[in-house]
Amino acid sequence: MVTKVQWWCSAQGLRWSWKWRPYPGSWLVVLAIASGYWSLTRRSPDTAAALRRRWFGWAGVLIVWLALDWPLGPLAAGYLASAHAVQFLGLTMIASPLLLLGLEPALAARPEPRGPWWRVLRYVTSPLVAAVV
Repeated sequence: MVTKVQWWCSAQGLRWSWKWRPYPGSWLVVLAIASGYWSLTRRSPDTAAALRRRWFGWAGVLIVWLALDWPLGPLAAGYLASAHAVQFLGLTMIASPLLLLGLEPALAARPEPRGPWWRVLRYVTSPLVAAVV
């Protein structure tokens, strides 16, 4: 029986235990990613290529869930720096490309520059300005 529900997996100063604990904050993040992915791909055609792309995308959502939830989430948050590194590698090197592969090519393409704010956005997201900010 779980006695305490914690919003997010963070260091508590407690000894590690393999006892499962719920983390609703990580579930909400995964739910937001899954619902965003579903809304972007729900109108894609039912061709073989589109179905393969959907499998890639849902595999990316699964990797995000595995990286943020128990046991890797709490291990990474308060106990092991190596688990934290595995978490980052899973999110950046596996989940992100899978999520991009799961999108239609037109959605994954770079948007066309439109409006006066495009110049501001391009300046703010340049590497030097973004690093300083």
